[in-house]
Amino acid sequence: MRNVILSWFLTSLLIACDPSESLDAVINNNTDLSLRISFVSSQILTEMPNQTEFILVASRGKTSYARLGSDSGIGNVAFSLQVFDSIYITDMSDEILQVYKPNTQGKNIFNIDEYWEVTEPSKNHFVYSYTINDEDLGN
Repeated sequence: MRNVILSWFLTSLLIACDPSESLDAVINNNTDLSLRISFVSSQILTEMPNQTEFILVASRGKTSYARLGSDSGIGNVAFSLQVFDSIYITDMSDEILQVYKPNTQGKNIFNIDEYWEVTEPSKNHFVYSYTINDEDLGN
């Protein structure tokens, strides 16, 4: 009987623990320009019904936050840009400064493992940071 009660208590304790994770995506603009970053998809984005584009404005020298992660449904948050076909960086007058596609050579915003910095400021909360510098624009 004692083992049954102990097993029930431990099972209840484990079920009550919320192992969910969350994340923030951060774009740091280290340029002297205010930028518009357009994440473009050929499919409708689940987070924004009837839209195929997500636009993030990054003022010069500032940090902008985006919700680009998705919950896998089992408590794990996956950071991925796979839903997007291309990412355009323009200035505020809509002049295209850089276009990224998944197979773009060199520094590429799609390459999360190589060009994004990952920190875990609190348990199960991750922050992915990408920095845009002057040399990243106008290739």
